[in-house]
Amino acid sequence: KSGTNQFHGEAWEFVRNTDFNAVGFFKPVLGGTLPFNQNQFGGAFGGPILKDKMFFFGDYEGFRRVYHAVLFATVPTAAEDQGNFSGYNVSLKNPLTGQAISNNVIPGSMFTPLATTVLAAMPTPNLPGNSNNFESAPADTTSYNKGDFRYDYFISQRLSLFARYSQSNTNVFSPPAIPGIDGGNSNGNVYIYNKQAVMGATWALNPNSVLEARLGISYTQG
Repeated sequence: KSGTNQFHGEAWEFVRNTDFNAVGFFKPVLGGTLPFNQNQFGGAFGGPILKDKMFFFGDYEGFRRVYHAVLFATVPTAAEDQGNFSGYNVSLKNPLTGQAISNNVIPGSMFTPLATTVLAAMPTPNLPGNSNNFESAPADTTSYNKGDFRYDYFISQRLSLFARYSQSNTNVFSPPAIPGIDGGNSNGNVYIYNKQAVMGATWALNPNSVLEARLGISYTQG
C-alpha cells in the first residue's frame, strides 16, 4: 500500500511455544515433552517525502520455528548387525551364487566395505521389535525474512507513478528419521530466494477512461 501525508508505523510479534501450547495427540513412546518454539514478527512504516506528491512505505516480516515431530524408522537389531537372521522363517541365499546361507547367519567375509560402513553409521534400536524399532524427534526448522518497499509519486490529479521492490529468503531443514549419513527419507535443506521489482503508471484520460501500465520482473532461486 501507499504512504500518506502523515507518518504511521507498527510493530508486532506472534509467539507460540511449549509453555503456551496444549500437549499434542502424538506423544513420544519414550516419554517426555516435545519442544516447540515459533516467533512471527515484523513491522511497517510509511509517510510523506513531499506533501501531497511523494510517499514511501516499507514493511518487514520474520518467521522462526523449531519443532520436533515424532518419527519412526526401522534399523537393524544387534543380531542383524552381525549378519544373524536366524530368527526369520526365511532361507537366505547368496545372491551371486544361489547357495543357501547356513543357519541364516551371513559370515563377516561376505560383508562388503559399503555394507560395513552403512551398518556402522546406523543407530541402535531404542524400541522393541524388528520394525519401527527406532524413534526420534529431530529439530525441524523454518526461517524466513521478507520485506517490501514502495514509492509513489502523484504528478497531478490525473497522472501517478509507483515503484515497488520485494524480497524474500526462506530456509527450511526437514531432518530424516534416522540421524547422520544413513538418514535420507526427508527434504533435507531447502533454500528459496525470491525478489521482485514492479513499476507502474496510472493516467486518467477523461472522466470515463483510465490507462494503466505496469512492468514487473521476478527472480527465484531455490
